[in-house]
Amino acid sequence: MKKSWSATQRLPGAAALVLVLAMLCLPSLALAQRGEAESGRLMMDTVTQALQVVRNTAMEQPRRRAALRILAEKRFDVGTMARLSLGSTAWAALNGDQQKEFQKVFADDLFGTYIRNLETLGNETVELLRNQQADDRASVLTLVMGTETKAQIEYKLFQREKDWLVYDVIVDGVSVIKTTRNQYEPLL
Repeated sequence: MKKSWSATQRLPGAAALVLVLAMLCLPSLALAQRGEAESGRLMMDTVTQALQVVRNTAMEQPRRRAALRILAEKRFDVGTMARLSLGSTAWAALNGDQQKEFQKVFADDLFGTYIRNLETLGNETVELLRNQQADDRASVLTLVMGTETKAQIEYKLFQREKDWLVYDVIVDGVSVIKTTRNQYEPLL
């Protein structure tokens, strides 16, 4: 059976991930730890760079959106996230072209929503609560606080060569990848 993913299809769970990504780029950032492990430092570097882009009002919107997408693509492994969101059995059932097509639609939807949400941010703060790193895996736990909201966001990362890439985001104990996979399973 041929599976096709149209650009108009919305990806389940993508909105939650986009909210998490948007919270990375908030107007103020408070670090609870200094001397964090490399994975945490790289995540916070990404946040700082994204904040600079969001705050650059001299940059035209199309250029700002393109710059934000490039930053996100450097830190998030969309290929792995797309594969994990379908699960190994469903992913293996797709041929190479279908996998590429799904990955592109997944990335376009994810980052498109992410960028649109960045443009509506308030004055929340992000605090680094914990950064655990062991071998080629890491977990970076943050707390996002606004005047009316508070959420714990954990970023799961793996090391590829000398870089750390996000492969899942857990918002208040709920995994975006697992939620997305659970929503897709009945359709596959």
